Amino acid sequence: MNGLRFMPKTPIFDSEDSPLPRVINRNDFHAIFSELYPVFNNYRWVIQGTPIFNFPDQWYKNSWYDEESDMERSPQLDEYESCIISRTDDALLADVGYVSRYFKYLVDDWIDAFALPPSFTDIDGFIKSYWQLKHAKDRNRWVGEMADICIFNIDGMFWEFYSKNAQHLLTLQEHINKDPGFEGPIQT
Repeated sequence: MNGLRFMPKTPIFDSEDSPLPRVINRNDFHAIFSELYPVFNNYRWVIQGTPIFNFPDQWYKNSWYDEESDMERSPQLDEYESCIISRTDDALLADVGYVSRYFKYLVDDWIDAFALPPSFTDIDGFIKSYWQLKHAKDRNRWVGEMADICIFNIDGMFWEFYSKNAQHLLTLQEHINKDPGFEGPIQT
């Protein structure tokens, strides 16, 4: 599986005195990947890590806390939850359409996303098999056999995109090259 790496040209600092950049509530996913949303809609997604979303305030305006589900509820939040097929302690399986509908609100931070066939259901087996492989090269090979697309955000600092389809890489590379806000893409 071939890939690309890219990052924002302008880092965001915690404060003017901070010597190191840190991304705070930044959301570049939509700007980077929106050209591929039609492709993303063909897959279910295993999202590893806990995605952090910055949903619109109006979603919470008339919300309520539901003790039984231990969740904040509103019509919009319920719609979001209805797209999640299953969860584990550190991953979720999302239905077709989830990424293009909700990742525009995703805060750039640690996340691994794997595109799998629409019939895929075994999130527990996927996560267990992934972590049983001790070496990154073995995990990469295994994921390349299982997933058609992989997207990684590394600590909010840069994105990596891998696909079995060279056209996806070309589309993304052309899109990023037109956007002056990003460095790269770099072939990985």
